[in-house]
Amino acid sequence: TGAIVWTSPRPSDELTYDDQRPLLIVGGTLIVGSNLLRLTGLDPATGLERWRLTNNRSIDEPMAGDGSHLYAVNTDLELEAVDASNGTLAWVVKPAGQVGYGFAPYPAVSATTVYVNSLAGYWAMRK
Repeated sequence: TGAIVWTSPRPSDELTYDDQRPLLIVGGTLIVGSNLLRLTGLDPATGLERWRLTNNRSIDEPMAGDGSHLYAVNTDLELEAVDASNGTLAWVVKPAGQVGYGFAPYPAVSATTVYVNSLAGYWAMRK
């Protein structure tokens, strides 16, 4: 119907309005990326913050997910896996042997594998 269910204010420390904020639902959590070195998990029913991961690199491109984890390429061009229930960084992978290059920001996910591409080719990694 287009009826507004809730609204959530932007973070108070955001100084400009050009912050890219990709959204993705994973395992019952609305995950919000940002240019501002943080990833936030919100309750999709209320908009209340559940967790915030602030020690990661910016994630401001499309993200992928499965029932429990978010998979995204950060601004250092590394692939991150984050537990959607609590915001814990599960693992980070940088493509080996690619000095000055990294992954492209468009991961895909299957039941057992995360796929990502780079200038060197395509990569498949076990979850």
